[in-house]
Amino acid sequence: MGTRPATGARRNGITDTKPERVSQELTDRHRHYLLQQGNILFVRSGKTVPPALVRADQSGWLMSRT
Repeated sequence: MGTRPATGARRNGITDTKPERVSQELTDRHRHYLLQQGNILFVRSGKTVPPALVRADQSGWLMSRT
């Protein structure tokens, strides 16, 4: 099974409302988007919300570029 991607930052933190899986090959190609505990995420476009802090259970998730 692949890595579960974080689907985005929301008002209450990071959500995974779309429980998707991606292949290990895709994960390996985009390792620079893997989340680590303690990372702070900011929304770069669209509706702005407060920054989100990556929790321990979210480490290894693959972050979307948007």
